[in-house]
Amino acid sequence: MRTIIPAALVLLVFGVGFHACQREEGVRTFKEVRDLPSSGVPDTRPALPPDHPPLPGSSPEAAEAADGRAALPPDHPPIGQAVPDGREEQRLRSSLAWNVPPGWIEGRAEGMRLGSLRIPGGQAGDAECSLISLAGAAGGLEANVTRWLGQLGLTLDRQALTAFLTSKPALSTAAGKPLHLLDFTALTGREARTSMLVGVVDLGPARLFVKCTGQGGLLGGQLQAFTELCRSVRGGEAP
Repeated sequence: MRTIIPAALVLLVFGVGFHACQREEGVRTFKEVRDLPSSGVPDTRPALPPDHPPLPGSSPEAAEAADGRAALPPDHPPIGQAVPDGREEQRLRSSLAWNVPPGWIEGRAEGMRLGSLRIPGGQAGDAECSLISLAGAAGGLEANVTRWLGQLGLTLDRQALTAFLTSKPALSTAAGKPLHLLDFTALTGREARTSMLVGVVDLGPARLFVKCTGQGGLLGGQLQAFTELCRSVRGGEAP
């Protein structure tokens, strides 16, 4: 006598087996997990132009340069550091000397200034003169001249800049130190409200910058006195 299995029971058994197979297959499946970059977050920022400087924080140098200060010449010492250390600064202060031109008023030397002078100008206003020493080549003459031109709102092409740098004959101080004299009144005109006279004395381990700023006519009239001031600089020799 054959036993008849109800159709409903057959379907129930088949369904349970099928479900078990699915669970078994589910246990065997896996997903490959790949390591992400160290940041864990992809960089979705748009690419910068080829000559764009690094964004702040992309390197220690970029972070330090992001404080908004104007760029200085390549080997210019940090602002506030006139000479390599305090002992060298004290040595320069004690050894450097110069002759104050007649009629000029000597002021107090403060901060980076080794000396401070004032040229009385009457209604034109006084001109201010500072003497500052910077270590080494202090960025080079051309780079500094370009910066001073910018302060006066002037720009020169290569040919004009070369002509200006060589417009004065080679000079030296009374102590035999090379002296480069720059008369910016020749560029601004004597009617300019602001112009400059600059003398750069090569002391060997440092450069002494003698810089006068004031009305063009006042400075032009004091060019000879300024030249004598620069030529009178003495001292500052390496120990």
